[in-house]
Amino acid sequence: TDPNEAYTKELVMKNADKVFVLADSSKIGVESFAVSGELSYMNALITDSEVDENVAKQLNRNNIEIIY
Repeated sequence: TDPNEAYTKELVMKNADKVFVLADSSKIGVESFAVSGELSYMNALITDSEVDENVAKQLNRNNIEIIY
């Protein structure tokens, strides 16, 4: 939630070959105070099986793998 930390995370994601995001389903779709990058930076989401079906479809349309 720290804007300075979010900026650093975004720089790391921008320059990475692959980006894996680890987040449980309660964090997905929730607005945050600070943004840490764009959806287009992600290659995969590692999460639990409670992800909303519509969110999963959107991620798949954006070529983001979901690992449960």
